[in-house]
Amino acid sequence: MGGPRTAPRYLLRLADISLRERRKADFEMLSTHHERDVLCPQPFAFGVVDSAKVCYSLLSYLPGENAEEALPRLSETQQFAIGFVAGQELLKLHKVRHPDKDFDWPRRRTTKYLRGIEGAKELGLAFAGQEEVEDYVDANLDLLGKAPVHFQHDDYHAANLIVYKGKFVGVVDFNRFDCGDPIEDFCNLPWFSRPVSTHFARGQVQDYLSRGVPTDFWRRYALYVAMSLHASLMWAHRYYPKQLGMFRRRIKEILDTHDFRSSGPPTWYEEQTDRKHPLPT
Repeated sequence: MGGPRTAPRYLLRLADISLRERRKADFEMLSTHHERDVLCPQPFAFGVVDSAKVCYSLLSYLPGENAEEALPRLSETQQFAIGFVAGQELLKLHKVRHPDKDFDWPRRRTTKYLRGIEGAKELGLAFAGQEEVEDYVDANLDLLGKAPVHFQHDDYHAANLIVYKGKFVGVVDFNRFDCGDPIEDFCNLPWFSRPVSTHFARGQVQDYLSRGVPTDFWRRYALYVAMSLHASLMWAHRYYPKQLGMFRRRIKEILDTHDFRSSGPPTWYEEQTDRKHPLPT
């Protein structure tokens, strides 16, 4: 006879009924990814409770903890291996194309960038090296018109990846998903993942680049990182003012480690190119 069976565990997510269309879209997109064998929660049911004015999603529960908490306790090799799998799963997510061929990605992303600049200016926010960053963006905006338009997780970083017993088990928090150039999903690396684990960040990039990604990856990556700076500073000022100092320090780290002249890899990636980690099996 086998041992006792473990009861299945589920995650019930609730949202205000006014968000039902968006939450339904989240649920359907998660279903698409789960059917394509992405490591993510399995969606079971979506519904609305009119009397309570809420909508709900019932998902499978992924055991473990987020990678932001788990990675610092793991070996460098484990951190790299988890990043390696994160790169595999991100590429799976990016295989989903935007169905609307007339979707104007260049206009949408440029508008968002200019809104960030104006918002930061109105709040009196600036940072050292700002002119260089803005010049870089202006010189590389042509990339937006050449970029493919695919699914974006739009919040892909260590805090939204689950690790269990030292291994990557899934991607969570699809609530911000969007569409655009898939390479933009990497701009969270220097903000939130690399500060937790350089080995994880390098593993994620290395796996993704090993699978036939266009040669202009680093140029596109640098463009989206540059385009994120003003808006991130504005966002921190408005919603997390106590963390504004941390965001300013993070911007300085990004400017110190990124190449906004010739679009080369950031120094945290180049510094480890000679280090070998065994690949995950």
